Amino acid sequence: MRLDDGTLFQVGMSTARRDEQLRRFRRLLLFIFLSVLLIGLAGGIMLTWSALAPVRTLTETARAIMRTGRTDTRVPVMDRKDALGALSVQVNAMLERIDAVVAGMRGALDNVAHDLRTPMARLRGTSETALASDDPALWREALGESLEESDTVIEMLDTLLDISE
Repeated sequence: MRLDDGTLFQVGMSTARRDEQLRRFRRLLLFIFLSVLLIGLAGGIMLTWSALAPVRTLTETARAIMRTGRTDTRVPVMDRKDALGALSVQVNAMLERIDAVVAGMRGALDNVAHDLRTPMARLRGTSETALASDDPALWREALGESLEESDTVIEMLDTLLDISE
């Protein structure tokens, strides 16, 4: 049959031929769908992997700090404008603060050790002097001084305990 514009129109296409074309169309559609799905999945994996790179870096740095105890390690900051960059900056600031606190504690402990050594050395010196003598008056004086020095040490230790609380 001819249409008005002269093109041929086939009215009676066979059912077998139409079914074959439908099968080809379905296979093609399935192939296209699976291809798009696979490409989308691969693209999603790649985007996720690259987006999580700063998180992995932060995690690895934290793990290294925990493993080595070295708080002088810093997290690399890639972009200060995004949330992960801001988090990296905050983690680095926290590590700086921890370093300052640890340095302060070391200094305080050094001072405390020095302050405790002095009365303990006097206590020991007084005791050794008294033991080397046969004079009971010197023993009595050494015991009195030893009590004073031990009170000084106890007072320092109480102060330390108050500070630690």
